[in-house]
Amino acid sequence: MFAQLGRRYLSASYIILSFMVLLPVAVEAADPRAGTVNWPANTNGVTVTIVPPMPSVRYSVAVTVVAKMAGYSPTSACTYFGIMGKGTSTFVVQHRRCDSGAAVNLDEPIQLDWIVAEHTQ
Repeated sequence: MFAQLGRRYLSASYIILSFMVLLPVAVEAADPRAGTVNWPANTNGVTVTIVPPMPSVRYSVAVTVVAKMAGYSPTSACTYFGIMGKGTSTFVVQHRRCDSGAAVNLDEPIQLDWIVAEHTQ
């Protein structure tokens, strides 16, 4: 009985070790790019340039406002920063209302941090 238990744990440890070895390789293969873009007041969108360009549009984008309170909005309504278009060398971020999706102008300039990572699967 103990021999069977030992084999189960041994097999599980090989599986865990395999995942630990393969995971960093997959992350490195994604070749992420990141930066900060200045977004002027009185506009509802900004185009971000990706350098070097991505090999395809199979990538994910994450953005966040730099040095502002979480949940920045120039209105009392819920707003979000959404990705509206992706190309290999640019993507567009727009500021929109949560309830209707209508574009909302910023009331002050902001800096937006961004990161893109290619889909590996």
